[in-house]
Amino acid sequence: MEKQNKYQLGSIGVGGHWFRRIYYSMKKDGRMEPGKGVGVSPYRNRSHLQSFGITQDKYYQIEFDEEGKPTAKIPQKFFEGLDVIHIASWNQYHSEQTKQSLENDLITVTEKTLATTQEQFIDTIDFIKEGGYSKKVAVNLHYLGKSATRALMKDDPKLLLKALKKYGRINRVEATFFEDLNTEDERRTWLYKKENGGIWMDWGPHPSAILVNQCGAIFQDCVNAELFIVRPEYHPVYPTGILADFKIQGENFSTNSIASIRVAKGLAAGVTTKKIRFYFEKDAYLEVQYSGTEAEYEYQLMGNISLVEGTDDERRIVEIWQPTERMPREIFIEEIVKMIEGGDPPQSLDEIQEIYKPQWLLNDLIDKPIPKGEIEDVREFIREGMLNF
Repeated sequence: MEKQNKYQLGSIGVGGHWFRRIYYSMKKDGRMEPGKGVGVSPYRNRSHLQSFGITQDKYYQIEFDEEGKPTAKIPQKFFEGLDVIHIASWNQYHSEQTKQSLENDLITVTEKTLATTQEQFIDTIDFIKEGGYSKKVAVNLHYLGKSATRALMKDDPKLLLKALKKYGRINRVEATFFEDLNTEDERRTWLYKKENGGIWMDWGPHPSAILVNQCGAIFQDCVNAELFIVRPEYHPVYPTGILADFKIQGENFSTNSIASIRVAKGLAAGVTTKKIRFYFEKDAYLEVQYSGTEAEYEYQLMGNISLVEGTDDERRIVEIWQPTERMPREIFIEEIVKMIEGGDPPQSLDEIQEIYKPQWLLNDLIDKPIPKGEIEDVREFIREGMLNF
């Protein structure tokens, strides 16, 4: 493939909504463009890719085994002439495809995770370190790019940093990341299976990434976990909702601090929330409310941050701040270009490992999970998650 004037991105997994959003952010930035794509289906089922500039000669299918089942293996010709690889395939393929991309000496960015088991994760990290690829790898956790997240500690007005100075350390965190019914999620039954990390791998890394990246959290232990079948149509056996309580440490946290994190998919239409609340030693809390991704892209709604003082009997809102900065995908494209041009990735390998530690702590606690499917159990789980805010 002849070298182009713009940086060339190769996308492994081109059927989802993420590729569409990446494309429009690339187009706006102007320094990178889609070069090639890889998928499971033949190109005749991917005709929409023409609108993104990926013609049939730039499209490849993953390799299949002797039984006709898809594998993680990518045709070698796909990697030629590219600058960066974006991996958005099934989670269970990420480790092998990350290694294959790095063996071609390419910047490699995976959606959500490098691997789905702790053993595989450690093996992938070791491969990266031993091969000298540390500056070539990133995981895309788009909640870290949201303006409301960046305004906590790293970007102005640094509201969490100010609150820590005034109200003391964080002694409790409550996070609820609930998503309502989505036809695309109904089709993605692979997502909920253990080999792909399950429901926690889909939403759990977002609150843990916020806590690690912005607050310096160190996850010590998972002290409680409850699993729920929120939407049987998504999957009748594997959980689509989890409540997990983690013991956390760090200079910004009090002794014995707990982070209670609820994640779920497939709630009734309109029942959705993505929020995280930080309770301080003194009577105050800071709450971050995130807008949905579609609301961001369609209407530039980016959520808000509220600072509240007082006890449960009498609370008052001290400050509300609404972000107006750029979209997470615009920041994502900037980070990729920076890496292509020799800059550091957005997270170090140590930080990536800490972000995914809750997944392994949770797995240890629920090695043989039995999800709750009774309607009253599910309703109580959802009510508690919504009423906490």
